[in-house]
Amino acid sequence: MKLCCGTVITVLTKPVDLTGPTDLGRVTRARRLGKSGQGKRIRQAADASLSDIAREVGVHPATVYRWEEGITRPGAEHAALWETVLAQLVEELAR
Repeated sequence: MKLCCGTVITVLTKPVDLTGPTDLGRVTRARRLGKSGQGKRIRQAADASLSDIAREVGVHPATVYRWEEGITRPGAEHAALWETVLAQLVEELAR
């Protein structure tokens, strides 16, 4: 998928295995990114819309909004996907 800012993101195509410490760490990081507002700042810095991120994670844009505002927190599988997308955006921004 190509986002509006020209960043190409490849999302996981298989179910996330949440039994390993790395995946648990991704879930924890994603939830912290939502609670702190950092996830929203990353998305905005990358000039990506809520719809862009939601499409990559497989949720409604309003769901991403609620995560970013700390209103709700993503379930484990969506949290891991969201963290992956945000990490890829950070990597692209660093280039």
